[in-house]
Formats: sequence, structure tokens, C-alpha cells
Amino acid sequence: MIQINSNEIDFILRTLDLPPEIERRLKSVELSKGITDEMAEDLRERCIDLLDEVGFDNDYKLTEIGVGLDVLIDKLFVG
Repeated sequence: MIQINSNEIDFILRTLDLPPEIERRLKSVELSKGITDEMAEDLRERCIDLLDEVGFDNDYKLTEIGVGLDVLIDKLFVG
């Protein structure tokens, strides 16, 4: 299980284009229990894809969204 806080959940819901089932499951997460490794891996892959698309400016510096995605990519790593 990966611990995730309400701010991170809000960021994910605002930023990622999620299928309805994943969105529903994420909205119902009990913060004390966290998210499953499977969900973490799925969300991490989506963060990586979006980071490639919108995470950097013209000078290849992280944008505000890129910073949030980068933090989540690290946090959602299942090792």
C-alpha cells in the first residue's frame, strides 16, 4: 500500500485524464489505508506520460504541473 494525502488525490483528479472506474476508486480511498500497489503503478505510468507531454517549458525546466507530477512519480514508485 502507498500512502497518499488528500492534496495529492485532488491534484491527480484535476490533472490526469482517468477512466471513470479509477476516478471512482480514487475518490473513495481511505487515507489511513492508502492505495494499492496496482493503482499506484497505473497512476505512476499516467503521471510519466503526462510529464512528457506538459511537464516542461521551452527551456526544459519543470512547469508547475511538472513539479507535482515529478513528486508523484517518485512517491508512487512500487519497488
